[in-house]
Parts: sequence; C-alpha cells; structure tokens
Amino acid sequence: MLQQDQSKFDAAAEQYEAALPLDPKNADLRYDYSYTLERLGRGEEASKQIAAALEINPNLPRALYRHSFHLQAQGKLDDAISDLRKAVEQQPTLTEARYALAKALLARGDLDAARSEFETVIKQVPGHADAVNGLGLTFLRQGQTSQAIVQFDHALELKPNFAEAAENLRVARASESRFQSRHKP
Repeated sequence: MLQQDQSKFDAAAEQYEAALPLDPKNADLRYDYSYTLERLGRGEEASKQIAAALEINPNLPRALYRHSFHLQAQGKLDDAISDLRKAVEQQPTLTEARYALAKALLARGDLDAARSEFETVIKQVPGHADAVNGLGLTFLRQGQTSQAIVQFDHALELKPNFAEAAENLRVARASESRFQSRHKP
C-alpha cells in the first residue's frame, strides 16, 4: 500500500474508532470500519467487526459477503455458501457476492447451481471475464468441453492477458483433442 493510502486508512480508522462509541449498534458503521481494518492489514480485528455487524443486523448483505471469506479461510465452505446465498437473497444485484457464491458452489462440486449463478452474474455484468471463465470451468467439469472452449475464448476476448483463462483453454483443447483421437473411425 502506498504511504499516502496508508495515511488515509489510518485517519479513517481513527474516525471510526471515535464514532463507534457514539453509535455502537450501527451495523453499517462496523462494516465500513472492518473494511478499513482489512486495508490496514488488521484482519483479525476486521473479522470481529464483521461479526459484530452481523450480530446487529444478520441480514446485512455486504457483511455476509465479506464474512463468507473468513468462513472459507477456516474451511467452512458450507457456512460460507449459506452466508452468500443469504446475501444475494437480500440484495440480488450484489454481483460480487453472487460471483463468490458461484465460485464456492464450483469448489463444492455443485455444478448445476454454480452454472446458474455464473450465468446470472454474466447477465448482470456481461463483461465479467472471471465469471465467463468460471462458467467455462463448470462446463469443463460437466464434460461439455466444446462449450467450455467457447467460454474460455470469450473470457480471453474480454480480458486478453487473462492467464487463468488461457491455461483453461489449453487444457480444454487438449482434452478435446484426446477425445477426438480416441473416437476417430
């Protein structure tokens, strides 16, 4: 982080610390403070503020979204998915939460649900190269290699230097070539 940014986040943290005693039940204030703490590298304190925000308002979409990352880091994928589902139910247009949900579902192996969420993200943000790549991975894991290739190509059109999509495209094309060579008459 640049020194100038560090100073701004330090100043913001001081302001939140002064404001919290004046309004300790303000979930949005605690959430915003948690973001500042994370930017300052104070992850454990940030996690406590997110938990406090959710204790005050268990349906705060942004806090549910960010809390899901802490849960995933603890190996609690199902709990993270639950938080992400709740976040997108509360705020369907919170694209980053829906994208995180799609990735978590893919990690759990729930391919149909992951595909649906990736498709929804792409409808919300047509140029979302990461979601297009994720949809490609979903197709690949479902054995739909040609559809995966289309998605990886599209992700690379959207983001030409997207190394992950390029590697996924290479793997998908190699898989398709092996399949075709085995099934030649």
